[in-house]
Amino acid sequence: MRSLFVVLAIVILVGCTCEKKKDAAGVIRVTFEINAPNDDLQPSYQTAIWLEDAAGRTVGTLFVSEYLSYGGYNDSTICPAWSSSADWEQATQEEFDARTQATPPAGRQELLLPLAKALPRGEYSAKMQLHLWENYNILYSGRLVVGDKADSTIAEKSYVPAPFKGAEKVLSHVTFHYVPE
Repeated sequence: MRSLFVVLAIVILVGCTCEKKKDAAGVIRVTFEINAPNDDLQPSYQTAIWLEDAAGRTVGTLFVSEYLSYGGYNDSTICPAWSSSADWEQATQEEFDARTQATPPAGRQELLLPLAKALPRGEYSAKMQLHLWENYNILYSGRLVVGDKADSTIAEKSYVPAPFKGAEKVLSHVTFHYVPE
């Protein structure tokens, strides 16, 4: 009888210490600087910010400029990486209202973007795409760990479809910071 009690106590103790951790919630703080060009180029600055899982699937749109949100996502030349993966036409009214914001102006920006829902703890790809003009876009990507601790990454830049003269001066940097609740 005593050995049964000891086994039962061990099972209960192990069960309590092995409790599955809850999903992570928090805020993504995005800092960047848009530099107004000195030539005749008039960028649109349409912007999308989102997270992807390890398989490259969008797990949440964090920010989308108004024009993009209201139908601009149908134009394959504007933020194509986001619009091809976000399935935005399926967004709920709540998600639409929470994620749609004014297009960022030139200058230093800091956006505080709450996660729409708690996510499984782990590594994600944080992405920001800025439309410049015609079919030219800049895509920034960085790895971000969502969990118990804050995490930061300086994103790497790529051009869609290719860089053009002066493009490197438009968006100087993008940094993603995860801040847990």
